[in-house]
Amino acid sequence: MVRIPFSTALAWIHEGRIVDGKSLVTLLYAARFVLGAGSTSL
Repeated sequence: MVRIPFSTALAWIHEGRIVDGKSLVTLLYAARFVLGAGSTSL
């Protein structure tokens, strides 16, 4: 397991560095519903 800051993981999604479906869904779910970030912050 590699630990990186959550903001870095979200940036990597935006840059296309994270493309695995399960990872994308988990990170975006956490950003939207767990942490309450709006979709415009991605």
